[in-house]
Amino acid sequence: IGGRGTTVDACGAAASAAASRVASVAEFSDSAAGAPAAGGAEAARGAWNRAPTVATVSDPELGWRFRANASGKRGDHAIAVLGGKVYVFGGWDGSTTQNTTLRYDPATDTWGSGAPMPTARSLARSVVVGTTVYVIGGGTAGGTDTAVVEAYQPTTDSWTTGLAPMPTARRIFGAAAVGTTIYAMGGIQGPGTGPTYLATVEAYNTATNSWTTLAALPVARGDISAAVVGGNMYVAGGTPAFGQDSARVDRYDPVTNTWAEVAALPSVRRAVELVVVR
Repeated sequence: IGGRGTTVDACGAAASAAASRVASVAEFSDSAAGAPAAGGAEAARGAWNRAPTVATVSDPELGWRFRANASGKRGDHAIAVLGGKVYVFGGWDGSTTQNTTLRYDPATDTWGSGAPMPTARSLARSVVVGTTVYVIGGGTAGGTDTAVVEAYQPTTDSWTTGLAPMPTARRIFGAAAVGTTIYAMGGIQGPGTGPTYLATVEAYNTATNSWTTLAALPVARGDISAAVVGGNMYVAGGTPAFGQDSARVDRYDPVTNTWAEVAALPSVRRAVELVVVR
């Protein structure tokens, strides 16, 4: 949804109204993660398989369909799915950092508005725990990285503020939840040119409203995405240094607080999105 394009489609991808975009798709299997040593190192790291390349997001033969546009173009927003609806928080419209909350209903292909975020920001991360969406970190209208945590309740269309801030202010980091704990991994601090790339990993216990520092990422990087499979978190791609992109994928075990490198992405990329299909 959104991004730097202007059109929303059924699968949540963005397309420019003026030009088609090409996206490569890859599928990861970690079924060999517990393979015996006889399988070799690669068997223990899992493997990626290329899915068919998506030629254009509007190609009817590939099953893509354009859906109703959101109100106003935006990029660098946070997205969450809860209760069969898609929520879009904040972002940047090219001139202003947004505090908007948008709600999309796929069943009716319609958009609505929710209560605005208390803190306008872009490049934040949103994570669902139970019936609540937590929007964490990002960059504020003044161009400053923030550590703020705010919780949105769709059932009451209301925000909770005053939650414990993330110990490390950052933007475009990896975020995912296991149970009632949200993990914030890596990210970027500082100016757009020559920023600091983080390896810091911090966990937010939503039940106790408290943060804990955990084992750092093996390689510091920002512009990453995270997803949970089988109770483990996967962090993929990203930017380890200004002007560089990575294909690295790391797996985090929250039980042992340890990281392990797994099979790399087929190609380097940043601002990658991981989606789990069950």
